[in-house]
Amino acid sequence: MSPPAPDTGKAAPHPDLADVLAGVVEQRRIRAEVIDDVAAGRLSFDHVVERAGAEPLVAKIKLLPVVEAVPAMGKVTARRLLGELGAPAGCRLGALAGLDDLSTRLSGALSDAASTDAAPPAGGNVFVVSGPGGAGKGTVVERLVADDPRLALSRSWTTRPRRPSESDDAYVFVSDAEFDDHVSAGGFLEWAEFLGHRYGTPNPQPPHGCDLLLEIDVQGAEQIRAENPSAVVVMVLAPSRREQERRMRGRGDPDDVVEARLAKSDDELAAGYAMADLIVVNDDVAQTADDIRALVDRTRNERDRRR
Repeated sequence: MSPPAPDTGKAAPHPDLADVLAGVVEQRRIRAEVIDDVAAGRLSFDHVVERAGAEPLVAKIKLLPVVEAVPAMGKVTARRLLGELGAPAGCRLGALAGLDDLSTRLSGALSDAASTDAAPPAGGNVFVVSGPGGAGKGTVVERLVADDPRLALSRSWTTRPRRPSESDDAYVFVSDAEFDDHVSAGGFLEWAEFLGHRYGTPNPQPPHGCDLLLEIDVQGAEQIRAENPSAVVVMVLAPSRREQERRMRGRGDPDDVVEARLAKSDDELAAGYAMADLIVVNDDVAQTADDIRALVDRTRNERDRRR
């Protein structure tokens, strides 16, 4: 099942940037839709190739993630198969039209693994709340978890010092050595470095019957979406640059960190706009939480109907 189509809710700031990114957003949406439909068995590999011949946006999708999404394949098997068949590195679906032999052999190799009757992947949903610093993600997530016992929040690790305004359980605050050990042990679902400190999401174990909720930066959200195309990503924004700065100073960030985060947020906006299923401007915490909760409910209902 594809993530719900992007829903901008309230009008987001930076309309010029949104216009420029409209094509990128549509490309990402089509890619996520195709990969999710392949993973769920609703779209066969042969059908994807046919669409690539007629739809330019599908033709631009890389071959590897589509093969990885075929039921019973996975990343390791897909990479090995494409290597054995001699598929060019970075090959896109549109290139298969000129590689008839590769397309035929690949179709044959995938025929047993693909199943048009497959159900959506088992397990709970994954909801990702992301956005630039100062957007108010933490406050919104606290409200979501308090109001919905079926949302299990995964607490991230970080090597940065605890802010004076933060509670002890805002993150798992660790040393560089502890973080290194956890990376070596394969203990993170994703991790990234941001402004000189590292942040990581531990491999989650949500309680039975719960959906996983992640509050992570945009880099981490990109990693989650790459690994799990059906993850639902929400981009939370501050109502203005001035308010974003005010919030960061209010939580105790020093001047140099505020300036660095503001500079970084422009890049984060571009990436976030491109992958978000919902973009919401957080000028009222209760309303923002309600907007996200409505998306959570729609996603649960849609995916429950597919099982």
